[in-house]
Amino acid sequence: MEAIDFDTLVVEVLSRLPAKSICQFKCVCKAWCAELSSNQFAILHCVCLNKAKNQKLISLNDMSIDVDNVISGKIEFGSTKSISFPFETPPLSLRFLSSLDGLLLVYCIRKLILWNPTTNWYTILSEYYPIHGYAHEYDTGAIYYDQFNDLKVLHIKRRYNNVFASVYSRRFGIWRDVEFINTTNFGSSSYAWSVGTLSAKTVYFIVSQSWWVIGKKFIVAFDVLSETFRLINFPLTKDLIPSQGHLITLNRNIHMFVVSQPEELIVELFKLEGEVWHKVLSFQHSQIVSFQSRRHQPHIMEYNTRILMSDWGHMVTVKLTGEELHYLQDVDTFNGVNGALFIETIISPFS
Repeated sequence: MEAIDFDTLVVEVLSRLPAKSICQFKCVCKAWCAELSSNQFAILHCVCLNKAKNQKLISLNDMSIDVDNVISGKIEFGSTKSISFPFETPPLSLRFLSSLDGLLLVYCIRKLILWNPTTNWYTILSEYYPIHGYAHEYDTGAIYYDQFNDLKVLHIKRRYNNVFASVYSRRFGIWRDVEFINTTNFGSSSYAWSVGTLSAKTVYFIVSQSWWVIGKKFIVAFDVLSETFRLINFPLTKDLIPSQGHLITLNRNIHMFVVSQPEELIVELFKLEGEVWHKVLSFQHSQIVSFQSRRHQPHIMEYNTRILMSDWGHMVTVKLTGEELHYLQDVDTFNGVNGALFIETIISPFS
């Protein structure tokens, strides 16, 4: 049998192994440790894992942080395991803002943290940006890569009825400000901002005035290449219809669950093509979760159900049929404040 050279072994074999196996193989020798610790290998490994779609669901509970396997869009029964946060804090004091390539952007008691739950590596970003810290009632954010493959963090802050935007560079370890749309009043406390959702080279936020009462709704889109913001219409443009949205990505395409209640509860899924939203699914088995029942609900999904939490605290469950589960099995990103999908990688939160 012909021997395999080291480069072929790295590309064809090691890059396809689980993250925890990679950490073990680093102990083979110094050469292996150097290669498997390189940024180039981390990116290659991440690409292979994204293709395999071996996702995990991380959930925050009263006493634990739990991780489940997700297979074809469904939670694998009996796969739950508990993990620890890097430092001691009640799990429900955390808030998930964004998930990308195994990294989670997390809020924890006025701190903004970039965390890899697989390796438990983390960095506290707000230590380098002490001007305002992070206020969970008024701030939001997202993770993305720029055209130079530098991992960046977008931080949206609302202070004094104004919106301020800043970008953190992992490569250089610094923050800098970027200009927001000055013609809006989205800094007002009457608006709620969703967490950011990355699709292709754009980060999307839902900005809404209210939940079940009349209120305006917008999509704020941030182009990660030009670092500029623009507005996109909400799928339901009639402000008289009480509604709310929840962003997800399917095969890297941005989609939105829209929950509305003109008379009875309606849940639909829209896909953005260009600047226009097109309806792709309508769900028949949905219901509002009462306030008393919310503590006993999973945070974003269970076996055949998706849980949609509004930025105003309302919760709706959507039970999926076979056709709907098939369409949604290729979900890339589905985040809630207490839950998020991610993949297990060796991507580092620091340079």
